[in-house]
Amino acid sequence: PLSGHQANQAVTSIDLNFYEHLNVRGTVKIQWHGQENGDVRQYLYLLDSNKQKEEFVDAVLKGIYSYAFRDSYEFKSEEDVDSPLVLQIAFHMDNWLLDAGGGNSFLHMYGGDIKVPEFVAKNRIFPIRLSSLEKQTVHITVKIPDSFDVEVPESFALANEYISNHVQYTYKDHLLQLDQELNNLKVDVPLDQIDSLRASWEKISQANRKGVLLKARKK
Repeated sequence: PLSGHQANQAVTSIDLNFYEHLNVRGTVKIQWHGQENGDVRQYLYLLDSNKQKEEFVDAVLKGIYSYAFRDSYEFKSEEDVDSPLVLQIAFHMDNWLLDAGGGNSFLHMYGGDIKVPEFVAKNRIFPIRLSSLEKQTVHITVKIPDSFDVEVPESFALANEYISNHVQYTYKDHLLQLDQELNNLKVDVPLDQIDSLRASWEKISQANRKGVLLKARKK
C-alpha cells in the first residue's frame, strides 16, 4: 500500500545573505524522506562517478536558482539507509535581483516559478497514475539591507482533493521569510479531471511569479 503524503517529504531550507553589490551567498539544505529518500538514493547508487554526482548536485541547485554557482556540497546519512538523505550546498549568485526601475529591485524567492507539471500536459489521452503521494516543503530566510523597504505578496492558498498549496511571506526587522507547502494528495486522476487539475497548477504557477519588491529608500 502507498504511504501518505506526509511520509514522502522533500524539505528544503535556504539561507541567503547579501554581500558586495547586492550579490548573494547562501546555503541550501534538502532532506528526502520516505519514497523521496528511496528514489534519490537509488538514482545516486546507479551513478558511475563523482563527476556524475556533482552534475546531480548542480542540477538540484539550478532547479532552485538558475543563476546559482556551487561553492561546495556535502551528503549526510548517505550510508544510513534508515535515515533521511541530506544534501547541503553552499553557493553564490551574482544576478539574483531584477531591476524594477527607480533604484528598486525585484526578486523571486524560490527559483522564479513553479511550472505546470508535464503529467497534466494538454491533449492527454491517458489517465494520470503517479508513483506516490508526496509533500514538498520550502523555508527561505533572507537578510535585507537597510537601504530597502520591502513589499511582499499576499499569502496564497489552494486546496482540492488532488493537491494543496500554501505560500506565506513575512518581513520583520530586515528579515524576509518565505514558507511554502505543496502536497500531492492522490496518485490517480481520471481523464475528466485533468483539465481541472491543470487549472489548479496554473494558478499555483501564477502565484509563484509574483515575487518580492525591494523599494529603495530615499537618502
